[in-house]
Amino acid sequence: MSGPPASSQPSDTWTRTTLFALLLVALGQMLQASNGGNTPDGIRWLLVASALVLLALFAPPWPALERLGRCTALGVLLAGLTLQFSQLCRVLTYPPGYFRFSAQGLMAFLGALGAAAVLAGSVAFAEPAWSRLGTALLAVCFLAAGVSVLRASPQPHVDVFYFQQLSSDALLHGRNPYTLTFPNIYGNPSNYGPGVADNRTLFFGFPYPPFSLLLAALGFATTGDHRAAQLVALVVAAACIVALRPDRLGALGAAALLFTPRVFFVLEQGWTEPFGVALLGLVLVSAVRAPRLLWLALGALFAWKQYTVVLFPLTALLLPRPFSWKAWGALVLPAVLLTLALTLPLALWDLPGFWRSVVWLQTVQPFRGDALAFPAVLLSHGYAPQPYVVPTLLALTTLAIALVLWRAPRTSQGFAAAATLVLTVFFAFNKQSFCNYWFLVLGAAALTTAAGRPKFSAQ
Repeated sequence: MSGPPASSQPSDTWTRTTLFALLLVALGQMLQASNGGNTPDGIRWLLVASALVLLALFAPPWPALERLGRCTALGVLLAGLTLQFSQLCRVLTYPPGYFRFSAQGLMAFLGALGAAAVLAGSVAFAEPAWSRLGTALLAVCFLAAGVSVLRASPQPHVDVFYFQQLSSDALLHGRNPYTLTFPNIYGNPSNYGPGVADNRTLFFGFPYPPFSLLLAALGFATTGDHRAAQLVALVVAAACIVALRPDRLGALGAAALLFTPRVFFVLEQGWTEPFGVALLGLVLVSAVRAPRLLWLALGALFAWKQYTVVLFPLTALLLPRPFSWKAWGALVLPAVLLTLALTLPLALWDLPGFWRSVVWLQTVQPFRGDALAFPAVLLSHGYAPQPYVVPTLLALTTLAIALVLWRAPRTSQGFAAAATLVLTVFFAFNKQSFCNYWFLVLGAAALTTAAGRPKFSAQ
């Protein structure tokens, strides 16, 4: 893993920052066009996003973009925000979720949205001090809009909402969340795999690692709705973007994340990925501003969800060249120990129940033809990719990891960009891939936009 000499290694560039800003906007349009499902428009945007992430990470710096500095990225984000706010305002023709606002809720949502649009426009041309204050006010607007969404949809018809609500309640009352069963609200056992469900009941417990439940339980304990924690997590993610780049670019990047068109759909459904975006942001902020705490942020990220294991090799990008196994071990060993500390107490409470719910269940989940992924596209065109999905996924993800370890810069932006690419490959070729997974990629792209430190900056 020694690689080419340090002098020949790619570093942070305005080209990469600009292309990741484009990627952030493109992913938002992909979810707006498809709701995270296999639709023609969604697949077209997925092709665009895949090309952008490859170009952003591996293309050489473009002299014109380097001369313009942050101006181009600012323009991309400002144009993207203009589009996003116009789409969010179509609340009557294309609601931001599956719910229906009351008249009072609609006015509160539109009022928060209008104030946010004005603030976003102001920070685009403001001095850094106002950028930070303006972003804080944007976060207040987002919280107000998010609260109106949660009130409008107190019980969404989605299984993950019940997983987290019932498991949080069980944990707070001293019951093991990995020995629960859940109602099959869809009445279709084929959604979950053989031997996992019947028409009425799901025969598994909480399907995510304990740390994900601990985060959700914070929201449930304080408000009775676990989604309150995910609402706060998105504000934490926005704060991380501004901490990485406390200027206009960071402010617009935070706004583009908070007001991406389907963000309120993600929040309404109660998916866990806002936690992942916030935890990835804390990793990057730690790497830049508090390296001694980096192991803590990494351990929390790895403890959050099963698929974060694909990000583990990328920790090498957080260390300078030349690579040192000793330095890498000093970083990842405490992180792994923290992951185990956050996982084992609940796992050992009932190890067979934990294994069945968190590990075995993932292996029997069926191939979904409605997924926003390339294997689902093959199925819709008459091919049968099911037997080859997992081997292909493992091979391509391994290749993506090898490529980014070889070519990505050893910087915080390099780590964020590599994580975005690896997650893109992992979800684009998976047997299941929906809005929540791609929202994590969108969040990673927003963080990558803010994480760079190009050598030359045009003001």
